[in-house]
Amino acid sequence: MKYKLHLATVSGIPIYLHWSFLLLVSFIVYRGRQDGDAWEAVAMSVLLVFAMFFCVILHELGHAFAAKRYGITTRDIVMYPIGGVAQFNSMLRNPKQELVVALAGPAVNLAIAALLGLRELLLQPAYSLQGSTWNSFFG
Repeated sequence: MKYKLHLATVSGIPIYLHWSFLLLVSFIVYRGRQDGDAWEAVAMSVLLVFAMFFCVILHELGHAFAAKRYGITTRDIVMYPIGGVAQFNSMLRNPKQELVVALAGPAVNLAIAALLGLRELLLQPAYSLQGSTWNSFFG
């Protein structure tokens, strides 16, 4: 596809960013400035989007590595504004293997959540887990 930018290659799997992803970033910058946000706040919003999409890339790599375990190669991973897509060169024929590949991506998400939760437990005082830190962060 000629409308995508090559970001990286991981274990032989090319990872691309579709051009429409730039629309999402442009919209975030536009809305942030329209709302009167400082450039630092807008930059943090853009960094948050990139961090989330990095997690989506890891999710898709989870699918790809699980498929590789069963001899299925991944053509590429393409990142769109609504998520990522790992495109395989062939399909699995065994339902159990297909289930493993399907669950590998969400398993990566659980691992990321566990690591972030552990980080929060280790770096935050115990009282902040019940206090306003969680409320202000998620509310």
